[in-house]
Amino acid sequence: MDGEDPYKLRDIALASCISAAQQLESTIEMKIGELECSSNPEYVIYSPLAKELTTHIGQVRINDIGKLDASKPLRKGEFEYIDPRDAAMSMALPREVLELKNRVDQLEAIFNERRQEQG
Repeated sequence: MDGEDPYKLRDIALASCISAAQQLESTIEMKIGELECSSNPEYVIYSPLAKELTTHIGQVRINDIGKLDASKPLRKGEFEYIDPRDAAMSMALPREVLELKNRVDQLEAIFNERRQEQG
């Protein structure tokens, strides 16, 4: 399931689980009981970088943030976050690095101009 709003995705997943539980209860007379959200959800970003890192160093767990993993069966490589805000920040990081690089390039150009003027 893909999307941008982690809370909306959670709600969609919960609604799908409730529907499946109701179908099982009515179809095979199975008693499932009350469903509840996991206390430990994971917000996943698939990444070739994560796959490459896990190839060399294996799974890495970072307390209070999440883990770097490439689980079976797909072994896709993923960054798994506990907090959806950390996942969002991770996705914004490449853009922020590019903006920082552009600022450094601008400062370097200004510095070089002034050095030539004084030169």
